[in-house]
Amino acid sequence: GIGAEAAPPKTDQSSLNKEFEEMGLDPQYFEALERDFQQVLEEMLGDRSLQKFRAEYEKLHRALKTSYESEKRLVKRCRELHDLMLQNATRVKSAIALTKKDSQTISQLQKEVDKVWKMVDLAKEKEDKARQIIHDLRGEITNLNKIVEQGSGLSIGQDSTVHNLMREKDEFKKQNIEKDEKIHELEEKTNNLLSDLRSKEAEIGKKDTEISEIKKEKKVIQDRFDKHERTITINKEEI
Repeated sequence: GIGAEAAPPKTDQSSLNKEFEEMGLDPQYFEALERDFQQVLEEMLGDRSLQKFRAEYEKLHRALKTSYESEKRLVKRCRELHDLMLQNATRVKSAIALTKKDSQTISQLQKEVDKVWKMVDLAKEKEDKARQIIHDLRGEITNLNKIVEQGSGLSIGQDSTVHNLMREKDEFKKQNIEKDEKIHELEEKTNNLLSDLRSKEAEIGKKDTEISEIKKEKKVIQDRFDKHERTITINKEEI
């Protein structure tokens, strides 16, 4: 049989940190960015001409923070799904080795393995999209910092700049929502796939039991045959 289902693999924290750094999610970078935000907000205190811009700046700050936390969860979940799918792919390959004589079952299980690898590729694609979103958000933060550095205050005529930035922020939020929906779809498909894999494992376990029973019956028959052969030999010697 295949044995009890293994627990989902634990994601190593150092591995996650490396993933975050590669995707622009370095915690140290984000902490530095957080300090820059706070410093800019403190500089705006007391300047009534910047009051409206400060409110918009705080909104963008909250949006970035929410996006950052969402990306951390996304990377961790993708990594867990990746590890889990690899684990199940290995188990299915082992099952295939145990059922070589059943060509139909092997063919079906191989299709399931192929599906697992497609899901792995899809998870990688989601990670790449998340990396691009983080890159775009960084660009927007850089633009905001430049605006603050170039002028001590904003006039009413400069409100359009803030509105443009906010529209871009809303677009990023929309992209995040769409991305989360796709991740949810990925998780749902993966759960269905794992359910199918467990069903196939149950079928393989049943076949293992049948094979074991056949081997036992074969041994009993062989023992009887050997005993019969020995009896014939003894009778011949006595004659």
